[in-house]
Amino acid sequence: MSPMKRYAKKQAKANKRRRLNARQRILQQRTDAQRYIEAIHQALEDLGFPDTLVAETEGRSQAQQALLSKIVGIMFPTLFGAPS
Repeated sequence: MSPMKRYAKKQAKANKRRRLNARQRILQQRTDAQRYIEAIHQALEDLGFPDTLVAETEGRSQAQQALLSKIVGIMFPTLFGAPS
């Protein structure tokens, strides 16, 4: 196998540099997200909201999504492959 040409080495190094930068960027975003989550939890505690607030709102949004799906299914039965 012949040795790598100069342009191939340059491209390989650039790809490695971009990949490392992307990895560093992801790690930074993860640490930022963790810090934001902790700040939100602290703010919720300071305001006196219950611990189950997130689970409660998530359940409500899922119930609304299910109701919307039923309504659309009734209004447009053949559009989504339901038998007519």
